[in-house]
Amino acid sequence: MQQAPPPSGPPENTAAAPPDREATPAHVPVAAHISNLARLVIAAVVLGAVVLTVFCAQNTGATSVKFLVWSWPGAPLFVVILASVALGIAIGGLFVWLRLVRYSVEQRIPGRRQHRS
Repeated sequence: MQQAPPPSGPPENTAAAPPDREATPAHVPVAAHISNLARLVIAAVVLGAVVLTVFCAQNTGATSVKFLVWSWPGAPLFVVILASVALGIAIGGLFVWLRLVRYSVEQRIPGRRQHRS
């Protein structure tokens, strides 16, 4: 039985030195790419989530909701409050959207725009 001759040259090192990390932008940490505004937005979202969680945890009492013929006895208070806020935001957004559509139509039709004081 013949043995293979030993390899010529320097022995291969399986734990090679890491490549030059400054030369390749793929190795830059993700945190280095985030701008200060993005960090501020992330912090605001996290803070908002914490405040919302505390609000929900402290307002778990049951309340009764009645609207016309519809009734929901025993509704959690935080659900009623958050649903009211969401509905208000949706209705307000609808009015803003309608105003933007109206403004867009006025801009497309020449001579239709009227100056209001």
